[in-house]
Formats: sequence, structure tokens, C-alpha cells
Amino acid sequence: MHDEPTPGELERELALAENTILHLLLDEPHPNPWSVEELVLAHGNLPAAADAIAGLHASGLIHLAAGFAWPTRAAVRAVRMENLM
Repeated sequence: MHDEPTPGELERELALAENTILHLLLDEPHPNPWSVEELVLAHGNLPAAADAIAGLHASGLIHLAAGFAWPTRAAVRAVRMENLM
């Protein structure tokens, strides 16, 4: 039996983790920034959350400094525009 995920499944899992992390950071009732530790705990999967945070940072969608993460202005604007549609 083959238990390892396919490359397509891995991409989907990463995209879902990135989406979850970004929406946690953009959630209006919660103040920014979030600590990376809080994001990992909220997501519940350390490797997936760490990969998602790194991917979002590399894509320019979040800032990282001193163990904290917050969305870039571009990410905030993109989500606001998406919500208008």
C-alpha cells in the first residue's frame, strides 16, 4: 500500500495551510501581529504551518520579524478586493 502523498497532494496541502495561516493573520477580530508560535498552535500541524509561513513570506504576502508575522498591505488589499466580488 502506498501511503506517501503524491506531488499534487503535497501542493494542495501546502496551499490549504498557506490559506489557513493567511486568513488567521487577516481575521479582523484578532490584532496583528501574531507570533509564529501562535500560528503554529492555531494551525495544529508544525511542519505544515512552518512550510506555509515560509512560503507566504517568500511570496511577499507576510512580514516576519522577531518571531512575529503580519500580513503585507498587498495581502490585505487583495483579500478585501476578493471579498467585493
